[in-house]
Amino acid sequence: MRKTRPTSAKSRATVADAKAHHWTKRRRSAERYVAAEAAEALRESRLHIQ
Repeated sequence: MRKTRPTSAKSRATVADAKAHHWTKRRRSAERYVAAEAAEALRESRLHIQ
């Protein structure tokens, strides 16, 4: 199905905004995961030292 009218700048901006938000969420969850892994490794190394 083809659109008859070209996409308005407003809806284009909305789509771009939604995509940016999506990637921000992905990045945040990835950072949280990495931080959790690092904390886990730190805890393990502390246990081994003691």
